[in-house]
Amino acid sequence: MKVFTNYKFQGLVSNKSTGKEAAHLSLTQILSWLFLCSSYLFYVSAFVSENDLLEAVNCTGKHLNSCTPCDPGTYADLKLELCACCTNGKGMCYEEGNCTPCKPGYMQPKASQSTCEKCPRGQSTSNQEKSVNCTLCSPGHFAEEEGSPSCSPCPEGFSTNKEGQFICQPCKKGLFANSTGQTNCFRCDPGEFCPKKGCTACSLCPKGTYTNKTGTSECTLCWLGSHQQKEGQRTCQECPAGFEARIEGAKNCTGCKPGMFKNETGFDLCADCPPGFNASVANSTYCGECPKGYYSSDYGQAQCFACNQGSYCDHTGCSTCRSCPEGMEAKNFGAVNCTECLPGTYKKDASTRLCKKCSPGWYNTEKGQLQCKECPLGYFCPRTDGPPIPCSPGSYCPPGSTSMQWCSSPFFKVDERDGCVPTAEFIAFVASLCVVAAIVGTVIGVKLVRSHRSRSHSILPKMEISERQPLTSTEESAPPVYAGL
Repeated sequence: MKVFTNYKFQGLVSNKSTGKEAAHLSLTQILSWLFLCSSYLFYVSAFVSENDLLEAVNCTGKHLNSCTPCDPGTYADLKLELCACCTNGKGMCYEEGNCTPCKPGYMQPKASQSTCEKCPRGQSTSNQEKSVNCTLCSPGHFAEEEGSPSCSPCPEGFSTNKEGQFICQPCKKGLFANSTGQTNCFRCDPGEFCPKKGCTACSLCPKGTYTNKTGTSECTLCWLGSHQQKEGQRTCQECPAGFEARIEGAKNCTGCKPGMFKNETGFDLCADCPPGFNASVANSTYCGECPKGYYSSDYGQAQCFACNQGSYCDHTGCSTCRSCPEGMEAKNFGAVNCTECLPGTYKKDASTRLCKKCSPGWYNTEKGQLQCKECPLGYFCPRTDGPPIPCSPGSYCPPGSTSMQWCSSPFFKVDERDGCVPTAEFIAFVASLCVVAAIVGTVIGVKLVRSHRSRSHSILPKMEISERQPLTSTEESAPPVYAGL
């Protein structure tokens, strides 16, 4: 027989053609189609066609033409002899009396639902069909969209420790997740760091840095005086003696510069050598004293300097050289002591570097003199370092003489005080010459006066005659003539 699974009757089944109720049909007419009407089972004669049933869908009476479709969410169950509800998770009923199962990601929490519902975000059916309910995503998993068949594990660098999440949270700085499905992120170990969110692994602290804490987002630069040559370290290392780290974040130590030293391993920096000391090479662990005759006046000197002329240093470690005192000198550079000025030289004060030679005509015959002596009258001094020598007879030597002076005879004679002076004879001769010159001059003067007077008398008569003559010519055409001209 054929079953109309999608229809039911609201009343008694009747034969449309005969008008008889189904209950009065004979046994020979029973049985071609079986219909479920309400909760009663009726047998319909074979001559009732399917079209007769389908044409009566709009009828509302209690007859054969009163069939209507099974309600959504139900189906014609032959065993139960009624339109049965699709059970939870089975969805809507279709042909042949079956309900289509809800597919993964969908659920049917109530019976007789016409459609399956999508799982909300953060839930899934774990890839199962016929789900009555959706389940919350477990910690470490998420469902971003509605109707997700299953929850996805959090990707690397993300985590969630709660149920029913539709997103995973990125790991914070200093934390990481190196596998999927993590419920928590892990802290970076000491010597490692993560500078951003969502790290899948921590990075090693680079050279010159360190961290001794867990879960750090950045490494710390090595402090002054320390260094780190390796990656991923928890601390920085000391520099050995003679070496330092003068910048933060040093990867290596550098040697002390000349003029500086460091005498032990540690975090200290190289120090300047003090005055009086020096370090001539790099990487020095100590400073050496300046030797005698040498000095260094400033800090951080790579070498000592020789004392200048006129100064000395008589012990090691001199920061300055001392000037030689009065009457003493140091001719050479790098002197360890001073020597007295030699005879013929002198040094008046300590500000003068070297002894000076006595001027010509001056002398001294002893060492360490502050000044020279002038060669006295009657003596001459050819050497500055020798004693005065008396002048020979017939010569004279004024003070400061370097040699004897002789007078030209017979006109001059020697005077001990004034040197060469004129003789009496020479004076008389000069006087007579002066008298003669005076007489001659007088005679010449008289003659000149007389000659002048005679010329004056000869000119006067001519001047009188010229005064009597007219000043102009009598002739009208002649030009004027001045008399006497």
